[in-house]
This record gives sequence, C-alpha cells and structure tokens, in this order.
Amino acid sequence: MGNVGWTDNFANEFKKFRGYNITPYLPVLTERVVGNVEQASRFLHDYRLTIGDWLAANHYQLFSNLAHQYKLGIHPEAGGPHSAP
Repeated sequence: MGNVGWTDNFANEFKKFRGYNITPYLPVLTERVVGNVEQASRFLHDYRLTIGDWLAANHYQLFSNLAHQYKLGIHPEAGGPHSAP
C-alpha cells in the first residue's frame, strides 16, 4: 500500500490540527530543505503528528463511538513504528 500520509483533504486537516499552511513545506516530503534544516525537521514532526492525530480522531475515536452505540468495546493496536499497513 505504501505511504498512508495523504488524503484528498489532508492539507485542510493539517491546517486544522497544526494551525499553518502545509503547501510551502511540501518539498520537505521529497527530502528537500525549506527554510533551514531545523524548520524542515519541525515540519516533519508536525506532519507525522498530524497523521497520528487524524487517525486518532477519524479512525479510533469514530470506531470507539460506533462500538459504544452497540455496547461493544474495542482493542486497537498500533501499526508502527513503520508506516501503517
């Protein structure tokens, strides 16, 4: 399946979670430096954090809410430290 770090709405989700526009930093995802190495590293941290936050809110929380409606529990397991399958 490859990298699971992008969806059609990811740029908007990134802005919602991190508070800034991802577009100027997209070259960092191709191993280029934007600004300086420290800025690029901070962006990569934010990018990865956003993926985790998005999964928590839009997958695990959604799954938990649906299970709760039917009086069920869940036991999710992380797919890491590698990219999710």
